[in-house]
Amino acid sequence: DNLQHSGNTARKAFCSFIAAQDSELADWVNTNVTFPNSMVDRITPAVTPADIERLNRRNGVEDAAPVYCEDFIQWVIEDNFIAGRPDWEKVGVEFTTDVSAYENMKLSLLNASHSMLAYPAFLAGYRKVDDAVHDKRFARYLQQFMDTDITPYVPAPGHTDLTQYKQTLLERFGNRSVSDQLSRLCSDGASKIPVYIMPNLIQMIRDKADLRRVSFFTAAYRHYLKYQQDDKGNIYEVNDPWLTETDWIQIREENPLAFLALSPFKSTPLQRDEGFVTNYLQLVSALKEKGVEEVLETILQ
Repeated sequence: DNLQHSGNTARKAFCSFIAAQDSELADWVNTNVTFPNSMVDRITPAVTPADIERLNRRNGVEDAAPVYCEDFIQWVIEDNFIAGRPDWEKVGVEFTTDVSAYENMKLSLLNASHSMLAYPAFLAGYRKVDDAVHDKRFARYLQQFMDTDITPYVPAPGHTDLTQYKQTLLERFGNRSVSDQLSRLCSDGASKIPVYIMPNLIQMIRDKADLRRVSFFTAAYRHYLKYQQDDKGNIYEVNDPWLTETDWIQIREENPLAFLALSPFKSTPLQRDEGFVTNYLQLVSALKEKGVEEVLETILQ
């Protein structure tokens, strides 16, 4: 999930292993086997003890590890099958000559929006995605992010209606039956940000676009990591294993600019962009003094 060019990656790993063992077999695989790239999309929350009890009570079984998910599903596969394939389109699979546009759309809109929501909503005291999205301020914040910040950089693939896709995302996020955990979205930020946020942020900086929302996200991410206490006074633990010891030293620095040198941001020198830095420093101070909800109101103006 969320591994770009998954077929290419699988081919490289598989063929490298075979070539090290049997060169003749490796030649045969290179000629007779294809590795189609694919993209899958279905929100599947982490399962809590309360979920296990609820699902077992509803289904009349004793399952120690049930899994539940939303009803939405999208599976897009590159039509690159050297020996033919099943008619999976009959059961809803989409086939395309190039899956990259679908990957970009999902990572830039769905996954990036998840991250953009996660830290400020968690700091505001929310613990469930649907509760946060039913707060009209957070819904508007995500809508502005998708429409203003991301849509200019995400061409719609195939016959996709991008306006409808974005509306569907907000409906999925607000699904009360799924009720995904914000803590899940907050975890592993250091591995997500380089993929979900940075590619489009680099283009936004280049184009001198409105950086308020992404600066707000960055300030919220710092606040989440540094203080480990939300605006309601609740203490929490951070789960971000990709952060290095050097990263944590920079997080603990009192100078907020040190945070911009974190490894997740290494693809571009954020501290050199005056517009980004100005927004970011103002928001760092505002979050500390006023809290997320009051600051969010200013972002939405």
